[in-house]
Amino acid sequence: MLAQVDDVSTWINGPQAWKTRRLGIQVTCHYGHEIKGGRITDRLFAPIGISGYVPDVLQSITAVGREWRLEAGNCGKGHKEIVPVASGGPHLLLKARLG
Repeated sequence: MLAQVDDVSTWINGPQAWKTRRLGIQVTCHYGHEIKGGRITDRLFAPIGISGYVPDVLQSITAVGREWRLEAGNCGKGHKEIVPVASGGPHLLLKARLG
């Protein structure tokens, strides 16, 4: 998948927070690596924020990785409203705005 990246781009590792509102999405991550010429470089960016219009982001996906990783967790407010959830999935090659 990395070989498909000709330009300078960023590989995001470990998204920490996802927020959606209507058709907008925001993702924050602790750090990301630069991708240049299809290879990950030693250059790091931290923290990383991604935002976009959900239909545009989904339509921009050009590759999906073969490895999947899912983690169990909980979502809710305080100790009263806890719902079991899962997070994770494959690596994706897509276009979104970094900020």
